[in-house]
Amino acid sequence: MRLLPVVCCLLILPVIARAKIEPVHKLTYKTDGNDLIVSTELMISGTPHLLLTSIDNTEALAPGLRYTIIHNTDHLNDRVKYVTVEWRLKNYGTKVRPTQVTGQTIALSTEELKQLGGKALDLVKD
Repeated sequence: MRLLPVVCCLLILPVIARAKIEPVHKLTYKTDGNDLIVSTELMISGTPHLLLTSIDNTEALAPGLRYTIIHNTDHLNDRVKYVTVEWRLKNYGTKVRPTQVTGQTIALSTEELKQLGGKALDLVKD
């Protein structure tokens, strides 16, 4: 009787190990000369937005991909839309393809966007 839990664990472990974990972001890869272009599609609020992308070169094998989406909270609605996020890795060649994506969404009021200035003013409707 004491061996029953051990036997059950030994039978279940191979099944758990084989289970595939779906990635959060489905990435597509294409090349343009010696550049690697990585893209993914996100579902976001249907209001105007600002999209910022960057590459994190501190990762050991492949660079990490980052994005930030900024919305105006004064104009949010219940519509959604799909946006393509794209990163261009210059002179990347045939190195290890990046698979790590981190993203954030920031919702700011009209007043906060005015304080930011620059491109954030494109999200302000007077």
